Amino acid sequence: MTLSRLAASGRVPGAKIGRSWVFREEELSGWLQEEIASQTAERSHPDTATTAFNEAPPLARKRGRPRRRLPILTTTA
Repeated sequence: MTLSRLAASGRVPGAKIGRSWVFREEELSGWLQEEIASQTAERSHPDTATTAFNEAPPLARKRGRPRRRLPILTTTA
């Protein structure tokens, strides 16, 4: 479901054929490598925009440990 939503928004390479999404393994692999490199670079530089994310208050949950806010991911095309 997540991959379909990302493809529908244009963030992941894919095509909709009829009612199904089709993904080429080579294109997804390349996109994933770029995404991993981008996120790793963001985490390794503490003075980037993710600093504000890390200082944001956690989201409330009904029970258990509170969740942290997730950063908004951007793709490089």
